Amino acid sequence: MAASDVMEQMYPKDSSSSVTYVCTPEVSSGVKFDESSNTHSSTEFAVDSQYIISKYSHWVINYFGQNVDLTSGQGCDDSIMSETGFHRLSCNIIGGQMLVDLQEMKFVRTNMMGYTGVNNYEEQSNLNNPFVEVGACSKVIAKSS
Repeated sequence: MAASDVMEQMYPKDSSSSVTYVCTPEVSSGVKFDESSNTHSSTEFAVDSQYIISKYSHWVINYFGQNVDLTSGQGCDDSIMSETGFHRLSCNIIGGQMLVDLQEMKFVRTNMMGYTGVNNYEEQSNLNNPFVEVGACSKVIAKSS
């Protein structure tokens, strides 16, 4: 499939159309900082959030059920080339970066600020726990009216 065909599938010329993906983390691991011992250790984190990625005039990434654009209104660079054409997103998001492959339907998210989704009952700073999260995406098919 030519790059132009991939682009037309992803971004139809009809400007009223939009596309939406749901991305679900499968694994999240990183580094946890223990303030009492002042040490770091590797750990796995809960994967309890989903992302909604939508293309309108620009790309928007939200946590499922929330209307907060994780790209801070900056959108994503969707001109990332792979072997089969342009179908990868590179998004600077709050706390890190998210790379989404819309053909392979996979993503990786990094958060170098820390693991902000963890409920920390020990009152340790979440900002000390960077992580990498990987998962799968599905395209949402909208019913035409």
